[in-house]
Amino acid sequence: MNFSEKFRINGTLCQFSPNGRYLASCHQNRLKIQRASDLRPVHTFTCLDSVQGLKWAPDSKFVLCCIYNKATVHIWSLDDPKWTCKIEEGEAGLVGARWSADSRHVLTTAEFHLRVTEIGRASCRERV
Repeated sequence: MNFSEKFRINGTLCQFSPNGRYLASCHQNRLKIQRASDLRPVHTFTCLDSVQGLKWAPDSKFVLCCIYNKATVHIWSLDDPKWTCKIEEGEAGLVGARWSADSRHVLTTAEFHLRVTEIGRASCRERV
């Protein structure tokens, strides 16, 4: 029986992608994407602060990280690691974020459920 090396995660922030090919895990402000078959690293992304939420897009091509205390969502692409998106909710706060069924939009929910915002991936830019 073979075992992988142990790795640290924030709470329960370790999820398989919907297609089962990847494993995403978060430790502090780092998102690590590994191949599920052999746990070899695919990408490592760095977020603004300690990650508190993790969601895969239904098509397994994108992953989002929630940083609730900063009211921020970071979105990362597995196909194009230079592409990223940062959504800042500001004073309204952030209590949740989720993908739409088509993997093209993100829905964020503000504190006290006063506002739900739909953000399209097309509004995000490539990192310079």
